[in-house]
Amino acid sequence: MSGFDPTAGFPVWFARTPAPDGQMHLACVIGEEHPYRHVVDVPGDQPGTVLYRAEYDAAGQMTRATVDPAFAPGAVDLWYSELPEPDADPPATNLLAFATPEWPDGTIVAAAALEEAGIDPREQVAAVRWWNGTGQVHQVFVAAHMRRKRIGTKLVLTGAALTVGRRWPSLWSGGELTDLGTSWISASVWAARVAPRSLEVPPMTPDDPGQ
Repeated sequence: MSGFDPTAGFPVWFARTPAPDGQMHLACVIGEEHPYRHVVDVPGDQPGTVLYRAEYDAAGQMTRATVDPAFAPGAVDLWYSELPEPDADPPATNLLAFATPEWPDGTIVAAAALEEAGIDPREQVAAVRWWNGTGQVHQVFVAAHMRRKRIGTKLVLTGAALTVGRRWPSLWSGGELTDLGTSWISASVWAARVAPRSLEVPPMTPDDPGQ
């Protein structure tokens, strides 16, 4: 980890556009026109290379995030549910991804809504867990039948959007990686925010094909 800078080689800033009823839209723009993660108010759509777009309600909670297909080509539609771990040491957040048709692509659904819809959280096709205070990603999981479809990239970028609205540290990953994780990162826009591999970690699901 010595000398590793997760922001190096990945300059982004945010174009903020007001929306009705106190809502807000943010576009994550790749470029060096403004300082890293700086928020700039703009009157409408921001030209340039947009990594993802996020929508927030009047309370500042993210309600939807859509990743530009150029950065997750071929990825299926996903909706998400957050599972916070405030009592963990250190506190952590899980973002679960689902590929069922109940909600539109990019929608963030409260955990209570899952129960009301009769959806078992174990139906998730992917999940990411990170530590809130540092932004370090602890685990990324993608179900065996959904791998190599850019699901992990789409999920992690959505998690990154969630941290922006809360002014949490930016997501990044240390060098403790599985073989599958190393393969995914090499083909992902996420590569710039991952430290060089320093430890070979056993697969999370050793009995799954493709590990």
